[in-house]
Amino acid sequence: IVAAEVVAGEVVAPADALFTVADPSRMWLTLHVRQEDARYVAPVQEVVFRTDTGAQRVAGRVSWISPTIDPRTRTLEARVVLDNGDGGLKDNTFGTGEIVLRREPQAVVVPRVAVQTTSDARFVFVRDRNYLQADAPKVFHPRQVRLGARDGEFVELLAGVLPGEVVVTAGSNVLLSQLQRSNLGAGCGCHEN
Repeated sequence: IVAAEVVAGEVVAPADALFTVADPSRMWLTLHVRQEDARYVAPVQEVVFRTDTGAQRVAGRVSWISPTIDPRTRTLEARVVLDNGDGGLKDNTFGTGEIVLRREPQAVVVPRVAVQTTSDARFVFVRDRNYLQADAPKVFHPRQVRLGARDGEFVELLAGVLPGEVVVTAGSNVLLSQLQRSNLGAGCGCHEN
């Protein structure tokens, strides 16, 4: 019994709910997926849930997807079954669920701040391979990139940068402004061959 809505001696009607009985070792997580992201949700996808406090992180799989979009919130409801054997998760806990679309162990991933955008291109600045040599000029090359999956902090680069290359993160916006200033009226030139 996880909740009791009655006390001894109380008069009740046949339709009144008196007790809530549940097994808290398995819980349902209800995700509210934005309508524009609904096409990515599929049964049996892995989901990682983090509570708002950050104290708990659990994983489960999508077990049910609503056939309709909620007309008020414009979101799609999806249900995930979570193992709660230790009892760490509590009912009505809020947090963030991330649906894992794919696993790519060899992905090239950079912080979002490393990616710069102009009106017609996305690019990063890559450190010259001879940068660390004593007599070499200290140069960063703009590289046009194609973006893949992203989250709040990182973005995947599908093309444009090789694994192991060093990409500018902090200060890349300063390099962009210098590049645009030096090419004033001609565009950045970073997307031209």
